Amino acid sequence: MVLLLAATGTVALPTAPRSLRAHTQLLPRSLRFVPGTGSDPVGRDNGGMAGDEGESRVFRRAGISYMRIPAKDPQASAAFYCDVFGWTVDVNRPDPSFEDGSGHVIGHLVPDAAVSGDAGVRPYVYVDSVDDTLRRVSDHGGAPAEAPYAEGDLRVATFRDPAGNVIGLWQRGSHD
Repeated sequence: MVLLLAATGTVALPTAPRSLRAHTQLLPRSLRFVPGTGSDPVGRDNGGMAGDEGESRVFRRAGISYMRIPAKDPQASAAFYCDVFGWTVDVNRPDPSFEDGSGHVIGHLVPDAAVSGDAGVRPYVYVDSVDDTLRRVSDHGGAPAEAPYAEGDLRVATFRDPAGNVIGLWQRGSHD
């Protein structure tokens, strides 16, 4: 899961990745994928499949686009991610859907998945300021897990969301 900052508006999303195509028309036009604007790691056109003009930006070859985030209390987790990162969330359902600030990652906050804690895949969210984001994390029910540290010319840290998932943060520059 790669998560970025920004808010866009409420979007109702499907409960399973295979249903995404039909629901991308719910996205604002500004968030729909523009064919031919990106490339994959080996330089091939990553503009979507034939006939995908106007499709959501989640349709990117080899791109992470859908996630299920474990949440003991999905409504509380939805509020947390909205407040901390400005994600768009639809809380009018038992498994709130979300869209990250880039429009490239969508998904659901689900109560039926095991919390990852320190194990498993660890997503890192790009932010403008690790320190400011950690303050928002603490203000909204999360907790710092690993204090900020320099990694090359980056500043990196981790935190636990209200459900206990460990999520990473990173920013350009080694300090604020």
